[in-house]
Amino acid sequence: MDAAAGTGAGSTGAGRTGAPGPWSGDRTYVRRVLIALLLVGLAATLWLASHALLLLFGAILFAVAIRGLAGLLRRVLPVGEETSVVIVLLILLALAGGVGFLFGSQISQQFSKVAQQVPDSLQKLEDTLRSTGWGQQLLALTGGVPLTGDGGQGGGQGGGQGGAGAAPDGGSGGAGLGWLVRQAGSVAVAITGALGDLLLVLFGAVYLAFQPGLYRAGIEKLVPKDRTDQIVRALDATGGALWKWSAGMLVEMVLVGALTMVGLWLLGVPAPLALGLIAGTLEFIPIVGPILAAIPAILLAFTVSPDLALWTALFYVALQQVEGNLILPLIQRRAVALPPVVSLFALLVFGSLFGAIGVLLAVPLAVTAMTLVQVLYVRDTLGKPVTVEGG
Repeated sequence: MDAAAGTGAGSTGAGRTGAPGPWSGDRTYVRRVLIALLLVGLAATLWLASHALLLLFGAILFAVAIRGLAGLLRRVLPVGEETSVVIVLLILLALAGGVGFLFGSQISQQFSKVAQQVPDSLQKLEDTLRSTGWGQQLLALTGGVPLTGDGGQGGGQGGGQGGAGAAPDGGSGGAGLGWLVRQAGSVAVAITGALGDLLLVLFGAVYLAFQPGLYRAGIEKLVPKDRTDQIVRALDATGGALWKWSAGMLVEMVLVGALTMVGLWLLGVPAPLALGLIAGTLEFIPIVGPILAAIPAILLAFTVSPDLALWTALFYVALQQVEGNLILPLIQRRAVALPPVVSLFALLVFGSLFGAIGVLLAVPLAVTAMTLVQVLYVRDTLGKPVTVEGG
């Protein structure tokens, strides 16, 4: 009887410790639900803060470029890290100030000329198209919307109807003035926001360039000890890849801008200096940027003559061939090269998600993602040999 009692007690104790309780399944379910809610909340927070995070990435990109230039400087001068960063910043400020002092007035006048003559060239192009049968058919495909964005032409109607369409909101002078004020206010807000974002990126880049170790140590503290070396290698590779990409992009922008300026000057296109700056700046956006840069140049050439517009278009086509077959292969020997399909879909994805700032940062974001996949997944997880662009 005692043995039976002992056996019963033993089985009861085993039941208390070994068998799951009646609420254990519910606790597991609740824990999983809480984890899922936490992940959803984290994703929502990242989405709401996406603009700030993209600005942070832009600051990191500029900081990488500054420290890369400082590293090149230390190969020539026996100076420390912080001193080399200061020298690079002073050189950049001196270059910007020198260009502004020597060419600022000319650049400002040429940009004003571009802003004034592009609408006139659009109007001239529309008038030329309306004078031909095929041009009228082409304009009909746009639904009758004028190229200049106003209804002044009235689709070729009489002068009274054209005057009625000249001012927005029913042609009233007061309503038209109000529309202009609203448009000017919207443009001012957009410019102010863009300048504010640019200042945040620049100041953030300076802080990051001076003390990268401080922020790097903070990232290392957030990962387990057994993964620290892996994360350090990933950060080093990503920084190296971004530096190679930014250096190659800087060389490409300077070359394309200079070639565009000289070519348009030889052709006799108005405002070649401003158009060269536009071409060099838009080279930062692959595939789409060169097309956008060619549009104002062709329109300005059209104000001189249709033949000059044709020669300008042919010049941009030839420039793209030179860039694709000569400039890019030479640069990509030392820089990071993305496949064209990756660049295209990066523009589509990040542009759809984040708008204009997503388009600007699409390629460096793709470079970062590609490097992290190569280091953390292909090499460290799958164990396959891979050549990492950043090191």
